Amino acid sequence: GEGSRGGPKGPGKNVAAIASVLKLTEAELKTQVQSGKTLAQIATAQSVSVQSVINVLVAGMQAHIAEELASGKITQAQATTKLASVTAKATEHVNNLPPARGEGTRGHHNNGTAPNA
Repeated sequence: GEGSRGGPKGPGKNVAAIASVLKLTEAELKTQVQSGKTLAQIATAQSVSVQSVINVLVAGMQAHIAEELASGKITQAQATTKLASVTAKATEHVNNLPPARGEGTRGHHNNGTAPNA
């Protein structure tokens, strides 16, 4: 389905845009991330503003939230709440390593509600 390659928790559809702003191919970007580099470290090495990478992630998250709202998956109130935190989440994502595959708790943004609550 749409958004199954990462959605709000990872680069997903934003990989091409992030790679572009970093002046890398998608494959080069993935290789560097898999080698343990943060997006901030990659940006610095590429002489690219870290804020540029954050801006790309924020735009992608905002688009994803707009899609969820338009499709009825979330309410306007939920969208407003999510939109309020996109810059912080994008900044965190750029400055931290993604969770290792199989780590179930970190990186699964579930719109702020506890599972089965």
